[in-house]
Amino acid sequence: MKKSIAIFSILLSLIMMAACANSAAHMDKEKNAFSVQKANGIAMNIKKVSVVKGEKSQDVLKVTITGENQTAEEKDFDAMLVKAVNKQGKALKMYPANSLGLLLKSDQKATGDAYFELTGDLPIKITYQNESGQNLASWSIKNIDGSD
Repeated sequence: MKKSIAIFSILLSLIMMAACANSAAHMDKEKNAFSVQKANGIAMNIKKVSVVKGEKSQDVLKVTITGENQTAEEKDFDAMLVKAVNKQGKALKMYPANSLGLLLKSDQKATGDAYFELTGDLPIKITYQNESGQNLASWSIKNIDGSD
């Protein structure tokens, strides 16, 4: 009887370890890996991506962005310069919300949000553009963390 319990315990432990290893490998493969990028003198990165409910209960993509002005001049750090395109190549519409909109002074850091009506499939490409529409930085959203 003791042998049966010991064998059962060992098998159960092996199965649990295999399941955890498989789950961890799957999670690492699916994680968003956002890198800091410099755009127009601002070092910026995506801090978090989540889904919130809009006024009409629609899904809204909330992208939280951090930025630091690394120049001597003041720089715009504005959600209106953030664009999102889904897997189908369709631009996501900006969602009217309390979005990021700052004029960063030299060495000033800030964090803010950009909101988009969530349509289509992942991945979603996020770009930060200059006022002329030129892409300065981009990230790929492979999964969404969840809701806020």
